Amino acid sequence: YLDLLKENKKLKSASGNRKNTEEFIFIRADYKLNKINLKDILFIEAQKDYVVINTAAKVFTTHATMKKMEKVLPDDEFMRIHRSYIIRLDKIFSVKYPDLVIEHKMKMLPVGGLYRKALFDNLNIV
Repeated sequence: YLDLLKENKKLKSASGNRKNTEEFIFIRADYKLNKINLKDILFIEAQKDYVVINTAAKVFTTHATMKKMEKVLPDDEFMRIHRSYIIRLDKIFSVKYPDLVIEHKMKMLPVGGLYRKALFDNLNIV
């Protein structure tokens, strides 16, 4: 019985990585907690002590760091492309180094030299 409890505890801690299981995040903005579905995020932009989360419908500004956002967002869906930008990989419309275009808003974002190789490694290039 004790072995079963220990094994169950190990499984819970191994699968307890919220980063890869959640489909949404809550952020503080406009004096309330706002639920944002990860699939709705187009890109995230750093502005001094704040981050601006851009969705197709709305823009949210919250007091956070890019490092904190990187920790919260799933690695297989989001990627930092510049010291000031994190993008959702499936929202890329086109890439012409040193820039890429995000679909829906057709916003052009810079790709930093440090992030170029990692970006191209993550794209399904034919």
